[in-house]
Amino acid sequence: RLESGSGLVLFDLHVLSFSAAAMHLLNEGITSIQRRRVSKGATPVQMAQFHAAFQVATAGLFLCGLAAIYFNKEAMGKPHGESVHAKVGFAAVILMMLNVTFGSLRSLRAFPKLQFLWQDQNHRIFGKLAYLIASSAAALGVVSGWGMKNLGESLAYGVAASVLTIAGYNAFMVKL
Repeated sequence: RLESGSGLVLFDLHVLSFSAAAMHLLNEGITSIQRRRVSKGATPVQMAQFHAAFQVATAGLFLCGLAAIYFNKEAMGKPHGESVHAKVGFAAVILMMLNVTFGSLRSLRAFPKLQFLWQDQNHRIFGKLAYLIASSAAALGVVSGWGMKNLGESLAYGVAASVLTIAGYNAFMVKL
């Protein structure tokens, strides 16, 4: 179903997938790698494996959300990727996929001569950047036509401001 008011729709899957990915799994993946030095009962290698699993799951949910909105727009005959929200969201997905890919290649020790290109610091920086861009896309989505229509202007801007505040705190105040 594509119309609202009759149960779960493709648009809902877009929102749910991105929300679960960005607000839960991505943060769990980050905190799992932070805890690898202080975890009791799990080795640092196991915590790094948890990190990888959470990040791959995050990437999968991002792709599901992207597919859901693509097929929703396709079925409704609406243009794809024309809004700032769409462009920022697509940039976040691309950066996330690159970070997961290069992090995986580094962990698997694939292409050893290229390992210097993707050191831990680069992985952290691009991970933070992907997180901030994804959060910005979420905030833009909330203040889009849908958010204004369903939440009202005050609540939409309040939610968007909250998303950006939490993202900023997580990116700049939490040691990664």
